[in-house]
Amino acid sequence: PAAKYIAVISLVFSASVYLLIRWADTLIIGYFYGPVLAGIYDIANLLSLALFLLPEAILYIFIPIMINLHKKKRKKDFERLLKTSIFYIFIISLIPALIMILFSKLIIEILLDPGYAEVALPLAILSVGIFFRILFIPHSKAILVYGKSIYTFYINIIATIFNIIFNIIFIPIYGIVGAAVVTSLSYFIIGILSYVFYRRISY
Repeated sequence: PAAKYIAVISLVFSASVYLLIRWADTLIIGYFYGPVLAGIYDIANLLSLALFLLPEAILYIFIPIMINLHKKKRKKDFERLLKTSIFYIFIISLIPALIMILFSKLIIEILLDPGYAEVALPLAILSVGIFFRILFIPHSKAILVYGKSIYTFYINIIATIFNIIFNIIFIPIYGIVGAAVVTSLSYFIIGILSYVFYRRISY
């Protein structure tokens, strides 16, 4: 059916667009400041992305149950499970996120070298954005469970356009700190829009 093809295509494009958020800031830094600073910044990016690992693992437990409840049209149970998954994700993500935010400089010094200290603030900023995004991952997955992957595509397109435009504006002025702020705000946008679109389709 056409609807299934549209869903698959939108998922593929959505994943491709999401990759732009991952790489846009690094590439733009490389354009304005060269590959050395881009590489240093990407260290912060990679470390902050590690915060996604545990929440994604937890959701592998909840998603099959979500699918089953949705098929049986048990809406109240679905909502209850969604809230439960958010609670568990919050609990398991809070301490790692706080460590990344509060001790970013120490983390850089331990894992790398004191010479990379300039990447500590971007790491803290990116960690804030990713922690916020993590809290809305269940809503993103719920959108897919509802078969509305086109909304995921819209969300990623909006966040990516924001990310690219404002990185081009802020990186020449504020460097890697500006890049971290813009990318962090992009994660905020994805989280908020995921919540908004989920509420739109679930009521």
